[in-house]
Amino acid sequence: KHRLEYIGMVKGWRLFDDLAATTPEATLKALESFQDAATVIMGGDHKKLSYADLARVIVERRIKLICLPGTVRKELKMIRGLEKRSENFFQVKTLDAALCLANKITPRGGVVLISPGGEKFYSRFMANQGLKSWIEAAH
Repeated sequence: KHRLEYIGMVKGWRLFDDLAATTPEATLKALESFQDAATVIMGGDHKKLSYADLARVIVERRIKLICLPGTVRKELKMIRGLEKRSENFFQVKTLDAALCLANKITPRGGVVLISPGGEKFYSRFMANQGLKSWIEAAH
């Protein structure tokens, strides 16, 4: 559970739960699992690890990055290459806002991956909200 778990189809794109990915390396491995990853939702607090390799893949593959609050977002904003891709770097305050934005920017057939790359994501952003209930409400 919470490791590349398929949650459902939303308006032509597929949502995957990878909440267990609390390091940049785990998020990178998750992205490597999908050739059609279009959007990744990240956030929470980093564990003082490098995000450089993850950022390189996000930039090279033109993956849209939606960041929720926390030190992960601050770390990613400082990485050279991401700041120049402002058309693919988005900042939101809530998971609901992230999912609504993903719904607008993710092409049909694409994958939206919730893979925080940091800790405390679940406790901060998912306290009263399940992903499956969000999908039901989106239909």
